[in-house]
Amino acid sequence: MRSWMRVGFLCALALAASGCFEVKQVITLNPDGSGKMAMDMLTASQAAMMGGPAATADANVTARDAAAKMVADTKGVDAWTDVKYEVAKDGRIHVSGTAYFPDFSKMKGESGSAMNLKWTKDGSDMVLEAVMKEEPAGATEPAPKALSDEEVAKDLQKKRDDFQKQKPMAAAILGSLKMDTTVLLPGKLADVTVFEKVDNNGVRLAMDGKKILEAMEKVMADDKVMKDALKAGKDGPDTPAGQEIMQETLFGKKGPIRAKVTDLKPLFDYKAEMEKAKAAQPAMIKKLGLDAAPAVPVVPKPERTGTMPPQPAE
Repeated sequence: MRSWMRVGFLCALALAASGCFEVKQVITLNPDGSGKMAMDMLTASQAAMMGGPAATADANVTARDAAAKMVADTKGVDAWTDVKYEVAKDGRIHVSGTAYFPDFSKMKGESGSAMNLKWTKDGSDMVLEAVMKEEPAGATEPAPKALSDEEVAKDLQKKRDDFQKQKPMAAAILGSLKMDTTVLLPGKLADVTVFEKVDNNGVRLAMDGKKILEAMEKVMADDKVMKDALKAGKDGPDTPAGQEIMQETLFGKKGPIRAKVTDLKPLFDYKAEMEKAKAAQPAMIKKLGLDAAPAVPVVPKPERTGTMPPQPAE
């Protein structure tokens, strides 16, 4: 089983590798799990990622395709509204929009944070929590190979050597990455840990690429964490001790990442807003030219090497 922190790091790498450098989300939740997510993303244009300049016309097409991809890739959505795209002054692609979803637990997207957040009942209250990624039912991990102290030391040195070789690439990928998620909750905040409180009913969780790399370095440098992980057949960030180091580095706090909400009441009329957006969506799609965008391409995932984690499975 992978920790939520590990999953979050994989998600960060996937976003950065696809050129997505800044992601802001504001999620508004109702007690029944329905809600809306306002998404705002800044990405590098394809030409910029290849190291060359791009004509404005080409960049505009890339921006349009990025907006179409955002809409197509986000699953579990009833309707979109306020979708926009443009080429920012610095040449990056700016895409935004608001998605209406009937069930938060079923909303999935390449850049959505719903895959790492869980909204569950707690008696008459509700709890928002950053959770561990659950493996398929019946999944089991093979027993780790017994390693001698000499083998552990050798494997640890190899992992550290590989990490140092790959760190410049990781630094380049993660250096400008920012992931920022705010969740507006339908009631009174009764118990909040690690999350940053926003106004009266919001919580926020932000991840910075430089901090992610710093956290990985701290885990890699800790002899006990790494040796215990190797003996258990795991990577350092997959162990409770590694997770604690990463979380404290990223957020400055230990403990469960959760927010309990009492005195529940809907924040908005989901059915009314969603149906209005759904009725207007075809005209919006046509006006923006998203119906003319090509199908989302399937990009082969790079081979896994060394200690850096693989891309998340689709």
